[in-house]
Amino acid sequence: MKFNPRFFTFVLFAVQSAVLYYLYVSNEAEVWPATIPWLFVPLVVFSISFPLLWVFVSTQGLQVKALLVSFATSALLAIIGVYTGLQQMPVDILSNDYVTQVLGVTSFIACFKLIMYAQLKLDNQPITFNNLYNVSWQNAVMFAQSAVFTGVLFLILNLNAALFEQVEIGFFSDLLDQAYFNIPVVCLTYGLSLLYFKSHTNLTKALAKILQIIIQFLLPLLAIIAIGFAITLLFTGTGRLWEEGPGSHLLLWLQAITLFFVNAIYANKEQDPPYNLWVHRLILVGIAVLPVYSLLAMYGLIVRIDQYGLTPSRLWGLLVNLFASAFTLSYLVCILLKRDGWVSYKNKVNVYMGMAVFLVCILVNTPFLNFQALSAQSQIDRAYWSDKGIDSLDISYFEWHLGAAGYHALFKLKEQLDSEHQPLISSIERAYLSRRNDEQVDVQQAKTEFQNRIVYWPDREEFPQTLVDKITESHLIKWNGLVNVTIRETDYFLLAYDLTNDGEHEYILLTESNHFRRAYLWFWVAQEEKWSTRYLDVNDANTESKVRLLELIESNQVQKQTPEFDDLVIGDITIKLN
Repeated sequence: MKFNPRFFTFVLFAVQSAVLYYLYVSNEAEVWPATIPWLFVPLVVFSISFPLLWVFVSTQGLQVKALLVSFATSALLAIIGVYTGLQQMPVDILSNDYVTQVLGVTSFIACFKLIMYAQLKLDNQPITFNNLYNVSWQNAVMFAQSAVFTGVLFLILNLNAALFEQVEIGFFSDLLDQAYFNIPVVCLTYGLSLLYFKSHTNLTKALAKILQIIIQFLLPLLAIIAIGFAITLLFTGTGRLWEEGPGSHLLLWLQAITLFFVNAIYANKEQDPPYNLWVHRLILVGIAVLPVYSLLAMYGLIVRIDQYGLTPSRLWGLLVNLFASAFTLSYLVCILLKRDGWVSYKNKVNVYMGMAVFLVCILVNTPFLNFQALSAQSQIDRAYWSDKGIDSLDISYFEWHLGAAGYHALFKLKEQLDSEHQPLISSIERAYLSRRNDEQVDVQQAKTEFQNRIVYWPDREEFPQTLVDKITESHLIKWNGLVNVTIRETDYFLLAYDLTNDGEHEYILLTESNHFRRAYLWFWVAQEEKWSTRYLDVNDANTESKVRLLELIESNQVQKQTPEFDDLVIGDITIKLN
């Protein structure tokens, strides 16, 4: 039986649709396999990448080899997806979308790079930059064409739904809201349109040519900007680049766009420059000043790292800048050695740099280049060596930005701390309680747990049970029998104190978490026969203090202070000067 690539592609994307729909439903319902990130993430990665890689890599008569390459690459991505999933565990504690985003972006770049090399290898073409450049443009335009085609299809479907809604037929609108319809339509439409555009390369080449013509007109302008800004810095200095604003980022963008435009125009122009001699020399000068921007961007990043330590974003900036520096310095060397004949040397550099990009895209999703782990260790070391010591460590940054690496680093640190650092130990423990906003628990059990967690001062007998019940009710929000248990991340203190010298207690509720302290005045409204509350301003004189309210209250450091100013009353208007 003759192999039919169109039918096989249809079946492949149909299976992809079914798998992705099941994974979507499991994620929405929070059931297996979505509850196991190290299994769920690789399943998603493999089911998305395998069919797409097959379409790009498949070549007439070499479908078996294309299948092996596609399967092997998707399997590799799935393996690093296992590690990405592990960085999201335990799931009821950690919130770590960062690693998923990194995996998605780097997998896309790695696949784009690998597809070019695989296509040339399967077609028995030499792996030169000219060939890589040609297939990369074809692949990029194919990818964009299919995305536009799929988007237009959905616009038409939405137009159809809107028209039928006008005559009170909502079937099509409801259908467009359903995942069982959207997911198969996207998968099949995108996959089959890729197959179609791959068999009509003339259109793809024409669009790529149009883009190259546009870039050819813009490249000299970029060269003028690069040269002009470099000359300007000779007079203004570089200090203001780092005072405020994204100086390093802007310099990196200038380099990235210039390098992209240069390679787009000079890829197939080894013997015949695309510009006249003066414009060509202008562009070479523009390329020659790019290493200056690499050094400036690197300096800005190093200054920030020295001041505030490593973070994932700074490490990404460092990595991107290293690649930009490698490109710009290599190009400068090529220009100095070969002058106008520099293109052939530049093209050889690009072939090997493309392989390096692929390798790094894989490594950043492995333990060998885990930016969150490197950042966690850097922040701990920086805190140890700071004037305020380890107690100055920003727990919330670990909690919200460093995922599993931050979680494990903090609990390893906690084991090394002694009782002298009890406030820091308590902050670490409080940071990593269950992140779920609700769970199925007995309401009465939750009320009892909450009231037992309150610290009463001076003692429990000072507080009416009706007040305690009202406070409990206000902090235990219920939805359909589910009870909010985020109260476990907060400490509660209920104080009774005669603040008005009338012989009656006022009741103050203080709440403390790792992120804020709040205060509420609770009072009895006799006319309405109910308890009411008012939010109070908290002026923490020592905002960086790690001393917990529990220590202050247990040592009876509670007292009232006479206001420095009286209130100013103008008619019915009261101005509180305190």
